[in-house]
Amino acid sequence: MRCFSRFFVVFGMMLLLIATPFLAAQAGGGPSLIRDAEVESVLRDFSTPVFEAAGLHPQSIRIFIVNDPSLNAFVAGGQNIFFHTGLLTKAKRADEVIGVIAHEVGHISGGHLARTQDQLDKLSTPQILSYVLTSALLLNNPEMGFLILAAGAQLTLQNFLQYTRTQERAADAAAVTILERLKLSPEGLYDFLNTLSISNQWREEGSPYMRTHPTDTERLHFLEKAIAQSPHRGTRSTQRQDDQLSFVRGKLTGFLTRESDLKALPTSKDVLDVRYARAIGDYRQHLVDQGRAGMQALLTAYPWHFYLYDTIGQLEAMNGHEDKSFAAYQKAYQALPFDALIRLSLGNAYVNRAKKETDDAKKKGLYRSAEEHLGFVAQKEPYNALAWRSLSIAQAGLGKKGMAELSLAEIALLGNDLKQVDIHIQRAALTLKEGDDGWIKLQDLRQAQKTARDKKKKL
Repeated sequence: MRCFSRFFVVFGMMLLLIATPFLAAQAGGGPSLIRDAEVESVLRDFSTPVFEAAGLHPQSIRIFIVNDPSLNAFVAGGQNIFFHTGLLTKAKRADEVIGVIAHEVGHISGGHLARTQDQLDKLSTPQILSYVLTSALLLNNPEMGFLILAAGAQLTLQNFLQYTRTQERAADAAAVTILERLKLSPEGLYDFLNTLSISNQWREEGSPYMRTHPTDTERLHFLEKAIAQSPHRGTRSTQRQDDQLSFVRGKLTGFLTRESDLKALPTSKDVLDVRYARAIGDYRQHLVDQGRAGMQALLTAYPWHFYLYDTIGQLEAMNGHEDKSFAAYQKAYQALPFDALIRLSLGNAYVNRAKKETDDAKKKGLYRSAEEHLGFVAQKEPYNALAWRSLSIAQAGLGKKGMAELSLAEIALLGNDLKQVDIHIQRAALTLKEGDDGWIKLQDLRQAQKTARDKKKKL
């Protein structure tokens, strides 16, 4: 559980010491971000009470899932929390994940990112690069590492690292306080940190003054004392929460396991995450009847977990069964009408059906349904380029050329491609006039374009 500031984004060589998934994904050769309605919903369910207990507005914090097998979570870029898939698949109980969330929220509520940047501003580039080299050597030879640093630079860096260790201790303390407010024991956080310690890439040996975090031993000792003093000792996550985490583990395992290893997935009629992973694996191996049987058994046993319909929709589509996929997405939407990703899937399904429809009246009806769902997604997630792309197709299918151009302009604006923004705005202006549905949006985009240009000139 680590807090990453802009420093770690700027200096990519820090990957020698800290595996920064966001930076690696940006570099093009590492982990990527995952969007999934089910996983995001479970994380949001776990996170919302934590945010509220810390005095934060839940909707102001975005949650991201990073496809990386290491046990990690971090905050970056303000109020954004990133979860590695490895953390989610290795956690055994929901309160372990909730404890991690409480730690990361401790960083956010404590304003640690901004304060860390202030500390970093005191370091010169040579000092930072010296630290990078020293860190690499410290992994194998602490004495050699210290010889590299000049006395002045070493002192400045040690002050900075002492500051980050203080932040981590503060985040652990904040997590304990938040969990107490939720009437939960810190045992979940302790258990996960213990798991992390066992598989930790950070070595206990070496100088304690050249670490961004306190040692695992120190952190575990602090949590042991907190558990002993907690009035909620023994109060853990509920069975339903643990089942939710099991669904997450099963889904990530089922989809992220390499195709060559799918046959090796375990089989069990008793373990929830194994059953889910196996059913997904069967679909991926085109053993559709087996996959359907597995999913139906899960629906019977867990009728409250409506996200199963969303998964079925995706798996049926992967196997070319569009009608069954469409029916599953409709069931998911009926049960979860405010989930943006489910409506995105259903909206795309309507677009695909409309493209194949030969009857003009039916085609327009399908495009209208697509426009309704995709418009909802674009409004709820204005940063979702796929939603804008699909919405533009639906709008064009309905003859709304001006609106379609505005949707394409939104995509270009997201990518900061101001030339394309201008092209789409000009095309939209040819068909839209004052009083039309898209007229105000056209003016808004013009203003957004101007703001982006002004910002670009200042860089």
